[in-house]
Amino acid sequence: MDFLVMLNYVVYKYYCRKEKDDNPIVSASLLSSLYLFLFFFDFFILTRIFFYEETKFIQFPNKISEIIPCAFFYLINYLLIYKGGNYKEKFHEIDQISDTEDFKRKKRNVKIFIWCDVIITLILLIIVDYMNNHC
Repeated sequence: MDFLVMLNYVVYKYYCRKEKDDNPIVSASLLSSLYLFLFFFDFFILTRIFFYEETKFIQFPNKISEIIPCAFFYLINYLLIYKGGNYKEKFHEIDQISDTEDFKRKKRNVKIFIWCDVIITLILLIIVDYMNNHC
């Protein structure tokens, strides 16, 4: 739960700096949910690569089959972090400890997670595309 709050906090603060509107909650909650979805999607693809003998990979029949898991992660993220304005209290507590080493370490870990998640997803998509088209 602590990691989920930090992930949302880092993305929320990024959007507070980049977007000059008053409410970057939608962007922050969607993007942090997408990062969680990509993490589990990567895990799913890696298990298919290493534990199945099929050469053809997943080919989603339509967009709905991709949107439903994303919506599930968004719903969980929203209920745990943003429902009822809970994020204000949680993010305010994090703001108060933003000078500590523990906070800096957690923030660094979240940023590493985000970058690794995106890079691994791109690499896996290239591998799956190659396997679908050349094997």
